[in-house]
Amino acid sequence: MKLILITLTLCLLVCCESKHNKETALYNINVTPKQNEIILSDWFTLDTVFQIKGELVAEIEKIIPIADGYIVMGRSALGGLFRVSSKGEYMGSIIGVGRGANEVINIVDVAPDEKNMDIIILADFGREVVIYSVEQSIITNRFTLPESYIARSIAKLDSARYVIYKDLPYSDKPEYKVSVYNSLTDEIEANYLPLNKEAAEYISFIQRNNLFRNNNTICFYESFLDTVYSVSSDGINALISFEKDVYQIPEKKLYSGYKDFRGFMDFCIKSKYIWAHVNLYKCGDLLLSQYVYDNVDYINVASVNSYNSLSDVIINDDVFLDGMCPVLKFNIVGCGDEYLFLAYEPDFIGKYKETKSMNIDEDESSCVVILKRKNE
Repeated sequence: MKLILITLTLCLLVCCESKHNKETALYNINVTPKQNEIILSDWFTLDTVFQIKGELVAEIEKIIPIADGYIVMGRSALGGLFRVSSKGEYMGSIIGVGRGANEVINIVDVAPDEKNMDIIILADFGREVVIYSVEQSIITNRFTLPESYIARSIAKLDSARYVIYKDLPYSDKPEYKVSVYNSLTDEIEANYLPLNKEAAEYISFIQRNNLFRNNNTICFYESFLDTVYSVSSDGINALISFEKDVYQIPEKKLYSGYKDFRGFMDFCIKSKYIWAHVNLYKCGDLLLSQYVYDNVDYINVASVNSYNSLSDVIINDDVFLDGMCPVLKFNIVGCGDEYLFLAYEPDFIGKYKETKSMNIDEDESSCVVILKRKNE
């Protein structure tokens, strides 16, 4: 079985600071690895399907909807971040990859502002921030984060302040997972969730969507945390808590002083606990995420309204693929209150259905599938 652990790099934590109030979580969800059939049509209908045209694009990581189309983070010969139209036509690269004046060394993360008017690009291994104006189609600003703040994800809090997340330590001083940075004063205004440097040496999972915006609220989640937090000008608060039960790794066992990454992985693989709970997305009232239990990959779908939570090792995709989709192939790359964005390689779609009638070429770019949340 090709486990999520193939894509890990490792780090963790469950600590808190004074402004974080875990006991006031609005929602409590129980995640249990029982195989309940997950039928996609129970929650979604098919909205749009398109293949990116005009440039060969693969391995899409993130999609952000804008007024006239989408911002796409993926892999192409012309860079890793570009615009496409609402029909999938390639409209050009946003920023080049290189060492030139208008280029970046690499792209780590990308996020919209609260009105989707600017795109915030985290670049150069997490040190550089680039602001791209959607309306003007130009880069309007760029700045470097303070020393030791090598970020993994970023989100815009207001006109000058940004929430940044980092998963690994870079100094001998106390460090934190979540911080608020003011680009006008070049200062860190707040720090939350202390980073355990010893644990960070062996427990940090590569995952998507650590910081995400939902109803103008910036949310934060990291594997092994039992809480999804909301971050605002007033501080950090618990939004959603995952209830502790026999399937959650006890905190003492997380901090058992494993010799190295391999030692921790051996513990996880042999245990009967849920681990590698990653890639959490919130679409309306639904939370979708993935985890490993008993060396098998699971998908979990939970409703914050009904508190129902279902897990299974496969998805019954009766909305688009018309077949059973493996968990690791159900590739979520974006979401909103109403829509869920999936990315599939065309040859994978071809295993389920005839692609020519859909105007999909199996030798060309990735395809985007947009699902719409059903009315509750």
